[in-house]
Amino acid sequence: MSAGTKVATTRNTRPLDGSTPSAPPPHLAPWQDDRAPADWPQAARLLYQSANELYRAADVLRTAEVASLDPDAPPLALVDPDDAETDDAGLDELLPAPEKASGGRKPMSPVTRRAIQAGVATGAALGLGEAVSTTHQYWATLAAYQVLGGSDGETFVKGAQRVAGTVVGAAVGFAVAIWTGADPAVIVPLLAVAVFASTYYRPVSPAVSNFWTTMLFALLYEFLGRLTTLALEIRVLETLFGAAVALLVAWLVLPTHTRTKLDKDIMKLLQDIEIVVVASLRELEGGTKISKKALEKRLLVINKDVRQVNATAAPLRRTPGALEVGGIEGQLTAVWSLTYYTRHLARAATRMLEAGTDLSSEDWARLRRTTSENISALHDALAGRLPRTVEEDLDFDSEYDPTGPPARAEDVVLRQVERIDQTLVVLIEIFAPGATGKDDAAQRAPL
Repeated sequence: MSAGTKVATTRNTRPLDGSTPSAPPPHLAPWQDDRAPADWPQAARLLYQSANELYRAADVLRTAEVASLDPDAPPLALVDPDDAETDDAGLDELLPAPEKASGGRKPMSPVTRRAIQAGVATGAALGLGEAVSTTHQYWATLAAYQVLGGSDGETFVKGAQRVAGTVVGAAVGFAVAIWTGADPAVIVPLLAVAVFASTYYRPVSPAVSNFWTTMLFALLYEFLGRLTTLALEIRVLETLFGAAVALLVAWLVLPTHTRTKLDKDIMKLLQDIEIVVVASLRELEGGTKISKKALEKRLLVINKDVRQVNATAAPLRRTPGALEVGGIEGQLTAVWSLTYYTRHLARAATRMLEAGTDLSSEDWARLRRTTSENISALHDALAGRLPRTVEEDLDFDSEYDPTGPPARAEDVVLRQVERIDQTLVVLIEIFAPGATGKDDAAQRAPL
């Protein structure tokens, strides 16, 4: 039964206000949900697509309303028209199977590595803290456990923040206690503020959270009459020793360097970007139909990958040379641009499926292969291997103008593919200088 007939049938049951129908509704012809003819103007095709989407939404709402009022109505079976007649194969199958690591050894998982590092760090901090204080050695243990990060750079940043927060918090807490004379009318409200702020800033800023925690410690000890300069000194020393132990463990015991972890995170992002690019271009060349929901879900995964890349790169953004050409800021800008162009490519390809294209399937297949090869070359550069051939010229058709505004529906897609390729070439040149083919002629020349 067609969608239009279904609406007419449901209207024969009972009006939405519960009254008896006065007359049968007029017969409605089945809704034609086909694609607009390719020879229509682009504006007409887009208008036709919008009318189809509006009809489908109204039909679903009408059916749901009737089903909720009529107890005899059959249960709803919601089917998204965009997901109908699509290939159920996962998007991951669009890419070739990844190469297995040589040697047959499975790499240690990050969770196992962190667990081993935490065990070594807490044990060493407990022994070192015992030499400073036999009653407060747990401060060093807590600092060593909480400072450990996913890489040596993250551990260093968290350790420095924790030490700075402890020193400043101890100084402020001691000054407030002396200035107020341990007046309960001042100390008790400040204790409440310190407890709230320490908990609130814990997932946001370790330095600020530790500042309020140390201030809480100083105020509480003063309120109990046990605040001394020796207690604050022990607190600072234990925190310093714990952070130092965590940093040494991160450097010596199963180390994970920030640059290595960042390269792996970028490779994971590239894999998801390649899936979206290949899926969009393969659909344009007339291959397997891709579910819109699956594509949108993969774009959300890309957003998650970008956040992980930003978090991993945070320690490197504080190092000297971060703003130089090819530095970490330039690398992140290129990664963000690559993600931006990929999102726009997916949306432009979806719109162009409705508008039609003048390019042949062979043209789209060639663009897909070239872009995929450039992504693979960037994978090789990040993995420390010699990149394969890099294609800088995508050889677009003669009607495409890279400098002017898009004149055709496919020009929008071609513009995004061109920018993706240019960004890939920039990243390859950053991670593997000389691999983009610019100096090939000089290298092939006889000496």
